[in-house]
Amino acid sequence: MTMIQINNAILHVFDQHSGVTVYSKEGLDCTQKDVAEYLTKHIDKAFKDSSAIVDVPSSTGYFATKLSQYKNENTSFVDYSIDLCRRIFSYLSQTDNTASIDCVVCDFEKNDERYIGIVEFPNQIGFTHQVAQGENLVRNDIIKYYSILPTPSQKISAFAFVNAETLRARYMDQRRFLDGKDVSIIPNFILECTNSISPKAAVNAVKNIALQLSEQHGKNSAAIVSRTKAFLAENAETSDSLDTVELSHMVFPESDELAEEFVQQIHQQGIPVSIPVERTYAIREGKKHKIKTDTGIEITIPSDFFDNSEYIEFINNPNGTISISIKNVGKIINR
Repeated sequence: MTMIQINNAILHVFDQHSGVTVYSKEGLDCTQKDVAEYLTKHIDKAFKDSSAIVDVPSSTGYFATKLSQYKNENTSFVDYSIDLCRRIFSYLSQTDNTASIDCVVCDFEKNDERYIGIVEFPNQIGFTHQVAQGENLVRNDIIKYYSILPTPSQKISAFAFVNAETLRARYMDQRRFLDGKDVSIIPNFILECTNSISPKAAVNAVKNIALQLSEQHGKNSAAIVSRTKAFLAENAETSDSLDTVELSHMVFPESDELAEEFVQQIHQQGIPVSIPVERTYAIREGKKHKIKTDTGIEITIPSDFFDNSEYIEFINNPNGTISISIKNVGKIINR
């Protein structure tokens, strides 16, 4: 069970419509249940997002320098947060961004590890009622609000969580247009990271490479991809990273040449040798494999069953078609 304890949190406002930036001089009251629950739910949800990128910021860059000052108590939490947000807002004002945001900076602990978080909450348009009191009557109106925060169940698309000790960062950001280039402000100008691929994207790329190689060399593509998924789930039980070299021998155990080509193609696509993978995502992604035939039949099979001929067998027919034999079925349940 994930435990999140917020030590400090503060909210700063960047209003693009009015051109007003408001820096708070006091932190949020996280002893209030609603405030604490709102922040912890968003932090927990964002942490579990497999589309987030994992990397380590420059150890001599802006963020690491400011974090060191804050940890050494050379600056207060309020001033530290204002400095971070002033930099973010400065770059945002130069982009094609038209949305107003509330930016929360927080110092929190997750499972006994300390993190610094930056979360951008885009302002949304919402409607509510307003009770207007006249001289002789009461009138209920509908009015528009321009600065509604996302609900706790909504996905946040711009955030960064940095381990205060290891500097290992998990982040996500939108691409924005600045000085003729597409940039992401959080990784490019705040964290100064170099990685540009999320674990989810990396895993998908690895699966696609395995699929392409199996088809090029006449291998059973369904079995190859299922081996990839099975290894992903099994590996997640003991490690939070995926070793692509080890994976290559698991996927192509019968051919060292194919395993080597697999690793080479992974490197050519800029995927690191060791891919950070969130455990819950890896197990969910690797547990089952769905195949669909050109006749429209879809089958979902546990990934570790593909190499077990007692349960499923792929038969290459003389006419070039493939038959799938599902064996040892004790009961069929209609759904």
